[in-house]
Amino acid sequence: MTVTNKLITITSLICAAYVMLTLLVIYSFKYIERELITRFSSEAHQIIDNANMTRELSRVVSDMNLIIRTFHENENGLSADGKQLSEKIHGMIRNTSNTDLRTALQNLLNHFEDVIYQCGAVNQARNEIRVVEKQFDRNLIQLDQIIAERLVDIIVDGGNTLDLEQLSSMIGGWRESFMRIKISFVGLGLDHFKHPLDDPSIKQDHVLLEMADDLLLRLRTLGATTPDIAESGMILRDLLKQYKVLIRQFHHIMHQFDMMLQENAVENENLLNLMASLDSAIAQNTHHSEAELKKRIAISIRINILFFMIILPVVFIGGTIAYSIRKPVKAILKTVRRLSEGDPPHLIM
Repeated sequence: MTVTNKLITITSLICAAYVMLTLLVIYSFKYIERELITRFSSEAHQIIDNANMTRELSRVVSDMNLIIRTFHENENGLSADGKQLSEKIHGMIRNTSNTDLRTALQNLLNHFEDVIYQCGAVNQARNEIRVVEKQFDRNLIQLDQIIAERLVDIIVDGGNTLDLEQLSSMIGGWRESFMRIKISFVGLGLDHFKHPLDDPSIKQDHVLLEMADDLLLRLRTLGATTPDIAESGMILRDLLKQYKVLIRQFHHIMHQFDMMLQENAVENENLLNLMASLDSAIAQNTHHSEAELKKRIAISIRINILFFMIILPVVFIGGTIAYSIRKPVKAILKTVRRLSEGDPPHLIM
Protein backbone atom coordinates (compact mmCIF):
# COMPACT_ATOMS: atom_id res chain seq x y z
CA MET A 1 0.00 0.00 0.00
CA THR A 2 1.47 3.35 -0.96
CA VAL A 3 1.82 6.24 1.48
CA THR A 4 -0.99 8.13 -0.25
CA ASN A 5 -3.41 5.24 0.14
CA LYS A 6 -2.44 4.83 3.75
CA LEU A 7 -3.08 8.55 4.44
CA ILE A 8 -6.44 8.36 2.68
CA THR A 9 -7.36 5.28 4.73
CA ILE A 10 -6.46 7.01 8.01
CA THR A 11 -8.42 10.13 7.06
CA SER A 12 -11.43 8.09 5.98
CA LEU A 13 -11.44 6.08 9.21
CA ILE A 14 -11.21 9.19 11.35
CA CYS A 15 -13.91 10.98 9.35
CA ALA A 16 -16.19 7.95 9.55
CA ALA A 17 -15.73 7.71 13.30
CA TYR A 18 -16.39 11.44 13.72
CA VAL A 19 -19.48 11.35 11.52
CA MET A 20 -20.89 8.34 13.39
CA LEU A 21 -20.37 9.99 16.76
CA THR A 22 -21.84 13.25 15.51
CA LEU A 23 -24.91 11.54 14.05
CA LEU A 24 -25.42 9.51 17.22
CA VAL A 25 -25.22 12.59 19.44
CA ILE A 26 -27.58 14.53 17.15
CA TYR A 27 -30.07 11.66 17.15
CA SER A 28 -29.95 11.41 20.95
CA PHE A 29 -30.57 15.12 21.43
CA LYS A 30 -33.29 15.17 18.80
CA TYR A 31 -35.06 12.28 20.50
CA ILE A 32 -34.87 13.98 23.88
CA GLU A 33 -36.12 17.23 22.35
CA ARG A 34 -39.02 15.44 20.66
CA GLU A 35 -40.00 13.69 23.89
CA LEU A 36 -39.89 16.94 25.84
CA ILE A 37 -42.00 18.78 23.27
CA THR A 38 -44.54 16.11 22.36
CA ARG A 39 -45.07 14.55 25.76
CA PHE A 40 -43.96 16.73 28.61
CA SER A 41 -44.98 20.00 26.98
CA SER A 42 -48.37 18.58 25.99
CA GLU A 43 -48.97 17.16 29.45
CA ALA A 44 -47.88 20.42 31.05
CA HIS A 45 -50.46 22.25 28.93
CA GLN A 46 -53.09 19.70 29.94
CA ILE A 47 -52.26 20.22 33.60
CA ILE A 48 -52.58 23.99 33.18
CA ASP A 49 -55.84 23.63 31.24
CA ASN A 50 -57.26 21.28 33.87
CA ALA A 51 -56.27 23.67 36.63
CA ASN A 52 -58.01 26.52 34.83
CA MET A 53 -61.03 24.32 34.16
CA THR A 54 -61.22 23.30 37.82
CA ARG A 55 -61.06 26.94 38.89
CA GLU A 56 -63.78 27.91 36.42
CA LEU A 57 -65.88 24.94 37.49
CA SER A 58 -65.61 25.99 41.13
CA ARG A 59 -66.85 29.45 40.18
CA VAL A 60 -69.71 27.96 38.17
CA VAL A 61 -70.81 25.75 41.07
CA SER A 62 -70.58 28.70 43.47
CA ASP A 63 -72.65 30.91 41.15
CA MET A 64 -75.11 28.08 40.63
CA ASN A 65 -75.63 27.66 44.37
CA LEU A 66 -76.07 31.43 44.75
CA ILE A 67 -78.77 31.49 42.06
CA ILE A 68 -80.59 28.57 43.68
CA ARG A 69 -80.47 30.27 47.09
CA THR A 70 -81.74 33.63 45.84
CA PHE A 71 -84.16 32.74 43.03
CA HIS A 72 -87.34 32.88 45.13
CA GLU A 73 -89.47 35.89 44.15
CA ASN A 74 -86.55 37.20 42.07
CA GLU A 75 -87.71 36.58 38.51
CA ASN A 76 -85.55 39.25 36.85
CA GLY A 77 -82.38 38.19 38.65
CA LEU A 78 -83.12 34.53 37.95
CA SER A 79 -83.45 35.12 34.21
CA ALA A 80 -80.37 37.33 33.87
CA ASP A 81 -78.07 35.32 36.15
CA GLY A 82 -79.24 32.02 34.70
CA LYS A 83 -78.58 33.17 31.15
CA GLN A 84 -75.14 34.50 32.07
CA LEU A 85 -74.13 31.28 33.80
CA SER A 86 -75.42 29.17 30.90
CA GLU A 87 -73.26 31.16 28.50
CA LYS A 88 -70.26 30.63 30.76
CA ILE A 89 -70.79 26.85 30.74
CA HIS A 90 -71.20 26.97 26.94
CA GLY A 91 -67.83 28.70 26.75
CA MET A 92 -66.23 25.99 28.90
CA ILE A 93 -67.65 23.35 26.55
CA ARG A 94 -66.21 25.12 23.52
CA ASN A 95 -62.79 25.54 25.13
CA THR A 96 -62.25 21.89 26.06
CA SER A 97 -61.14 19.19 23.65
CA ASN A 98 -61.67 16.23 25.98
CA THR A 99 -64.73 14.26 24.85
CA ASP A 100 -65.64 12.96 28.32
CA LEU A 101 -65.30 16.42 29.83
CA ARG A 102 -67.44 17.97 27.09
CA THR A 103 -70.14 15.35 27.72
CA ALA A 104 -70.04 15.95 31.48
CA LEU A 105 -70.24 19.72 31.03
CA GLN A 106 -73.14 19.34 28.60
CA ASN A 107 -74.99 17.16 31.13
CA LEU A 108 -74.33 19.76 33.82
CA LEU A 109 -75.65 22.49 31.52
CA ASN A 110 -78.80 20.51 30.70
CA HIS A 111 -79.54 19.86 34.38
CA PHE A 112 -78.83 23.47 35.29
CA GLU A 113 -81.23 24.75 32.63
CA ASP A 114 -83.87 22.33 33.96
CA VAL A 115 -83.29 23.69 37.46
CA ILE A 116 -83.61 27.28 36.23
CA TYR A 117 -86.87 26.39 34.47
CA GLN A 118 -88.17 24.75 37.65
CA CYS A 119 -87.13 27.82 39.68
CA GLY A 120 -89.36 29.85 37.37
CA ALA A 121 -92.17 27.34 37.91
CA VAL A 122 -91.79 27.71 41.69
CA ASN A 123 -92.00 31.50 41.44
CA GLN A 124 -95.02 31.25 39.16
CA ALA A 125 -96.79 28.87 41.55
CA ARG A 126 -96.05 31.22 44.46
CA ASN A 127 -97.44 34.16 42.48
CA GLU A 128 -100.63 32.21 41.75
CA ILE A 129 -101.05 31.51 45.46
CA ARG A 130 -100.48 35.20 46.22
CA VAL A 131 -103.13 36.19 43.64
CA VAL A 132 -105.69 33.92 45.32
CA GLU A 133 -104.76 35.34 48.72
CA LYS A 134 -105.37 38.89 47.48
CA GLN A 135 -108.67 37.88 45.85
CA PHE A 136 -109.83 36.26 49.10
CA ASP A 137 -108.93 39.35 51.16
CA ARG A 138 -110.62 41.59 48.60
CA ASN A 139 -113.81 39.50 48.61
CA LEU A 140 -113.90 39.53 52.41
CA ILE A 141 -113.78 43.31 52.29
CA GLN A 142 -116.60 43.35 49.74
CA LEU A 143 -118.63 40.97 51.91
CA ASP A 144 -118.10 43.24 54.89
CA GLN A 145 -119.33 46.18 52.83
CA ILE A 146 -122.40 44.25 51.65
CA ILE A 147 -123.28 43.33 55.23
CA ALA A 148 -122.73 46.90 56.39
CA GLU A 149 -125.04 48.26 53.68
CA ARG A 150 -127.64 45.62 54.52
CA LEU A 151 -127.42 46.58 58.19
CA VAL A 152 -128.07 50.21 57.35
CA ASP A 153 -131.11 49.28 55.28
CA ILE A 154 -132.55 47.07 58.06
CA ILE A 155 -131.94 49.71 60.70
CA VAL A 156 -133.71 52.31 58.55
CA ASP A 157 -136.62 49.89 58.10
CA GLY A 158 -136.59 49.12 61.83
CA GLY A 159 -135.91 45.40 61.32
CA ASN A 160 -133.92 42.85 63.34
CA THR A 161 -130.14 43.16 62.77
CA LEU A 162 -128.97 40.39 65.11
CA ASP A 163 -128.13 37.86 62.38
CA LEU A 164 -126.22 40.34 60.27
CA GLU A 165 -124.34 41.65 63.29
CA GLN A 166 -123.22 38.10 64.06
CA LEU A 167 -122.06 37.66 60.44
CA SER A 168 -120.20 40.97 60.62
CA SER A 169 -118.37 39.83 63.74
CA MET A 170 -117.54 36.51 62.07
CA ILE A 171 -115.79 38.27 59.19
CA GLY A 172 -113.10 39.48 61.53
CA GLY A 173 -112.52 35.90 62.70
CA TRP A 174 -112.42 34.61 59.12
CA ARG A 175 -109.94 37.34 58.16
CA GLU A 176 -107.76 36.42 61.14
CA SER A 177 -107.92 32.70 60.29
CA PHE A 178 -106.88 33.35 56.71
CA MET A 179 -104.10 35.63 57.93
CA ARG A 180 -102.84 32.73 60.07
CA ILE A 181 -102.89 30.49 57.00
CA LYS A 182 -100.75 33.00 55.07
CA ILE A 183 -98.35 33.45 57.98
CA SER A 184 -98.04 29.67 58.35
CA PHE A 185 -97.30 29.34 54.65
CA VAL A 186 -94.45 31.84 54.87
CA GLY A 187 -93.20 30.44 58.16
CA LEU A 188 -92.93 26.89 56.86
CA GLY A 189 -90.30 27.94 54.29
CA LEU A 190 -89.55 26.47 50.89
CA ASP A 191 -87.73 23.42 52.25
CA HIS A 192 -90.91 22.32 53.98
CA PHE A 193 -92.71 21.97 50.65
CA LYS A 194 -90.01 19.81 49.05
CA HIS A 195 -91.62 16.73 50.59
CA PRO A 196 -94.64 15.15 48.87
CA LEU A 197 -97.97 15.40 50.66
CA ASP A 198 -98.27 11.62 50.87
CA ASP A 199 -95.05 11.35 52.89
CA PRO A 200 -96.19 9.74 56.18
CA SER A 201 -93.16 11.00 58.09
CA ILE A 202 -94.21 14.66 57.86
CA LYS A 203 -97.81 15.04 58.94
CA GLN A 204 -97.27 18.76 59.53
CA ASP A 205 -97.26 19.24 55.76
CA HIS A 206 -101.06 19.07 55.93
CA VAL A 207 -101.45 21.92 58.43
CA LEU A 208 -102.35 24.47 55.75
CA LEU A 209 -104.96 22.19 54.23
CA GLU A 210 -106.46 21.47 57.66
CA MET A 211 -106.68 25.19 58.42
CA ALA A 212 -108.28 25.80 55.01
CA ASP A 213 -110.81 23.00 55.59
CA ASP A 214 -111.74 24.48 58.97
CA LEU A 215 -112.28 27.89 57.40
CA LEU A 216 -114.38 26.31 54.63
CA LEU A 217 -116.73 24.81 57.20
CA ARG A 218 -117.13 28.14 58.93
CA LEU A 219 -117.91 29.90 55.63
CA ARG A 220 -120.87 27.57 55.04
CA THR A 221 -122.81 29.82 57.40
CA LEU A 222 -123.07 32.37 54.57
CA GLY A 223 -125.23 29.97 52.54
CA ALA A 224 -128.27 30.51 54.79
CA THR A 225 -128.48 34.29 54.27
CA THR A 226 -129.59 36.65 51.55
CA PRO A 227 -128.69 35.81 47.92
CA ASP A 228 -126.03 38.50 47.56
CA ILE A 229 -124.30 37.45 50.80
CA ALA A 230 -124.63 33.76 49.86
CA GLU A 231 -123.08 34.49 46.48
CA SER A 232 -120.11 36.20 48.18
CA GLY A 233 -119.79 33.22 50.48
CA MET A 234 -119.73 30.84 47.51
CA ILE A 235 -116.97 32.92 45.89
CA LEU A 236 -114.94 32.80 49.10
CA ARG A 237 -115.35 29.03 49.37
CA ASP A 238 -114.33 28.58 45.73
CA LEU A 239 -111.23 30.68 46.36
CA LEU A 240 -110.34 28.56 49.37
CA LYS A 241 -110.77 25.38 47.34
CA GLN A 242 -108.56 26.87 44.63
CA TYR A 243 -106.06 27.80 47.35
CA LYS A 244 -105.93 24.18 48.52
CA VAL A 245 -105.33 22.98 44.96
CA LEU A 246 -102.52 25.48 44.56
CA ILE A 247 -100.95 24.37 47.85
CA ARG A 248 -100.94 20.77 46.61
CA GLN A 249 -99.46 21.87 43.27
CA PHE A 250 -96.83 23.87 45.11
CA HIS A 251 -95.86 20.74 47.04
CA HIS A 252 -95.55 18.82 43.79
CA ILE A 253 -93.51 21.55 42.06
CA MET A 254 -91.18 21.92 45.03
CA HIS A 255 -90.75 18.14 45.22
CA GLN A 256 -89.74 18.09 41.54
CA PHE A 257 -87.42 21.02 42.23
CA ASP A 258 -85.77 19.10 45.07
CA MET A 259 -85.29 16.04 42.85
CA MET A 260 -83.66 18.23 40.19
CA LEU A 261 -81.36 19.75 42.79
CA GLN A 262 -80.27 16.27 43.82
CA GLU A 263 -79.62 15.31 40.20
CA ASN A 264 -77.72 18.54 39.68
CA ALA A 265 -75.60 17.79 42.74
CA VAL A 266 -74.83 14.35 41.33
CA GLU A 267 -73.75 15.92 38.02
CA ASN A 268 -71.50 18.34 39.91
CA GLU A 269 -69.95 15.45 41.81
CA ASN A 270 -69.49 13.41 38.63
CA LEU A 271 -67.80 16.36 36.94
CA LEU A 272 -65.45 16.91 39.88
CA ASN A 273 -64.64 13.19 39.94
CA LEU A 274 -63.93 13.31 36.20
CA MET A 275 -61.58 16.25 36.68
CA ALA A 276 -59.81 14.35 39.45
CA SER A 277 -59.49 11.26 37.24
CA LEU A 278 -58.10 13.37 34.39
CA ASP A 279 -55.52 14.88 36.72
CA SER A 280 -54.63 11.41 37.95
CA ALA A 281 -54.30 10.13 34.37
CA ILE A 282 -52.04 13.04 33.46
CA ALA A 283 -49.90 12.36 36.52
CA GLN A 284 -49.61 8.69 35.55
CA ASN A 285 -48.74 9.60 31.97
CA THR A 286 -46.12 12.01 33.23
CA HIS A 287 -44.54 9.32 35.39
CA HIS A 288 -44.68 6.90 32.46
CA SER A 289 -43.12 9.46 30.12
CA GLU A 290 -40.43 10.20 32.68
CA ALA A 291 -39.60 6.50 33.02
CA GLU A 292 -39.67 6.07 29.23
CA LEU A 293 -37.35 9.05 28.76
CA LYS A 294 -34.95 7.72 31.36
CA LYS A 295 -35.04 4.36 29.61
CA ARG A 296 -34.31 5.96 26.24
CA ILE A 297 -31.44 7.98 27.68
CA ALA A 298 -29.99 4.84 29.22
CA ILE A 299 -30.27 3.07 25.85
CA SER A 300 -28.59 6.03 24.17
CA ILE A 301 -25.76 5.88 26.68
CA ARG A 302 -25.27 2.17 26.06
CA ILE A 303 -25.32 2.72 22.30
CA ASN A 304 -22.76 5.49 22.66
CA ILE A 305 -20.56 3.20 24.71
CA LEU A 306 -21.02 0.46 22.12
CA PHE A 307 -20.06 2.81 19.29
CA PHE A 308 -17.11 4.02 21.30
CA MET A 309 -15.94 0.44 21.70
CA ILE A 310 -16.43 -0.10 17.96
CA ILE A 311 -14.52 3.07 17.14
CA LEU A 312 -11.58 2.15 19.38
CA PRO A 313 -10.34 -0.57 16.97
CA VAL A 314 -10.78 1.91 14.11
CA VAL A 315 -8.62 4.40 15.95
CA PHE A 316 -6.15 1.62 16.78
CA ILE A 317 -6.01 0.58 13.13
CA GLY A 318 -5.53 4.19 12.11
CA GLY A 319 -2.73 4.53 14.61
CA THR A 320 -1.11 1.34 13.37
CA ILE A 321 -1.28 2.54 9.79
CA ALA A 322 0.14 5.89 10.83
CA TYR A 323 2.98 4.13 12.63
CA SER A 324 3.64 1.95 9.57
CA ILE A 325 4.16 4.94 7.31
CA ARG A 326 6.55 6.63 9.71
CA LYS A 327 9.71 5.10 8.12
CA PRO A 328 8.74 5.93 4.50
CA VAL A 329 7.89 9.47 5.54
CA LYS A 330 11.26 9.80 7.30
CA ALA A 331 13.02 8.52 4.18
CA ILE A 332 11.15 11.01 2.04
CA LEU A 333 12.06 13.82 4.40
CA LYS A 334 15.69 12.71 4.41
CA THR A 335 15.75 12.65 0.61
CA VAL A 336 14.13 16.06 0.42
CA ARG A 337 16.72 17.40 2.86
CA ARG A 338 19.62 15.90 0.84
CA LEU A 339 18.16 17.35 -2.33
CA SER A 340 17.99 20.74 -0.74
CA GLU A 341 21.68 20.38 0.22
CA GLY A 342 22.66 19.41 -3.36
CA ASP A 343 23.40 15.83 -2.55
CA PRO A 344 20.96 13.77 -4.59
CA PRO A 345 20.65 10.13 -3.47
CA HIS A 346 21.27 7.34 -5.89
CA LEU A 347 17.90 5.66 -5.08
CA ILE A 348 14.68 7.23 -3.88
CA MET A 349 12.25 4.85 -2.21
